[in-house]
Amino acid sequence: AQLPIGNMPADTVLFGADLFYARHLLKSNFILWWSPSSRPDLGGREADDSRLLAEFEDNISVVQNRSGFYGTVCVELSIESLAVSALLQAGKVQEMEGASSAITFDVIPQAS
Repeated sequence: AQLPIGNMPADTVLFGADLFYARHLLKSNFILWWSPSSRPDLGGREADDSRLLAEFEDNISVVQNRSGFYGTVCVELSIESLAVSALLQAGKVQEMEGASSAITFDVIPQAS
């Protein structure tokens, strides 16, 4: 990421994702927003929008599952940063699967 190691926060995965996203936006000539809090500054409209508060409410659960074949539906997905996300989340995936670090790819054997 070409970032000094002293500037890395505790949550490196989230920080790395934010960093790569910001660089992608700048490369595409977008303006970055900044806010002193973890929520975006929307000029006062965020107080009127209850969707931003939904993440803090634990009792909300929305699930939509409508399996089937739909001949008139077309979905286009852009997965430009999938490889970066996979690398950032690799440690968590190995941890969830219970993999030992001795058999994973993050350990390079030392030549004697």
